Amino acid sequence: MKPGGLVVVAIAAAVLSGCAVPTALADPSPLLPSEVSADSPPAFLDDPIDPEHPLPDEVATSFNVDPADARYQGEWYGEGLYLSGTNGTVRLIGVDLDDPELWHAGGGLGNSPFAMESGDTTDDEWMLQYLPQGTADLPDGWTAFSPWLASRDL
Repeated sequence: MKPGGLVVVAIAAAVLSGCAVPTALADPSPLLPSEVSADSPPAFLDDPIDPEHPLPDEVATSFNVDPADARYQGEWYGEGLYLSGTNGTVRLIGVDLDDPELWHAGGGLGNSPFAMESGDTTDDEWMLQYLPQGTADLPDGWTAFSPWLASRDL
């Protein structure tokens, strides 16, 4: 897990679990907007499940996530990242690659944009945002991390 903790920003309401995180941003960063309806099903669920990177059972059980509703998005600072869409929420779950019992998650109600940021104690501050519309058209300063996640240095 990246030192300094994470901050989760949600447009609707934050859903936090796992490790403790700061509750206020030192320098709030605006989220990229979305025209996607918050009550629409997440489009990432149309992507196939990656058989080489299933959501670890201990995480699925602890967080009450059906592994069939989780999609692997890639590796980020030593964590495997998953998007999960269940029960009217979208969640981003980070799982330590060396110890799957260490994980954290955040998200928002509905299919709405939300972001995870590094804490303000790191040398390399960043933001990773879920984009319901996908990452095809990103503004300058943003980089597609996966088809549904974009990153930007702060």
